Amino acid sequence: MDLISTNITYSDLNLQANLQPFDIVTDVDEAIQRLLLVLSVAKGSRWMRYKFGCLISTYLFDPLDPTTANKIKNEIEDCLADTANDLSDIVISELVVVPDYDNQQYYVNMRVTIPALQQNKPLTFGLRRL
Repeated sequence: MDLISTNITYSDLNLQANLQPFDIVTDVDEAIQRLLLVLSVAKGSRWMRYKFGCLISTYLFDPLDPTTANKIKNEIEDCLADTANDLSDIVISELVVVPDYDNQQYYVNMRVTIPALQQNKPLTFGLRRL
């Protein structure tokens, strides 16, 4: 009986040059996960992709008011339009950011649509300081 010897090398970098930078979305839940990932990563925090992410966290320490809520809404829209975030296949509509004074947070409500799949789903989450 012959034993086969295999050498496995592990690497943190993908050495294949033919990979596409865009992900293929198969359903709306995957799109929501990608969107939440981009919104939760601070821009400039990834060494290899320093343009990836969003600047929402910089507004969470500003006063809790409608002006800051509007800045957060604009930042979410800018994040979606930024090609470094690879979200061109996701369309957001009905985006509303409302300050919640009792809980010291912002409520974000939107509808996530994938035109290629003809699927959409509402998304609501809260933003607060940690």
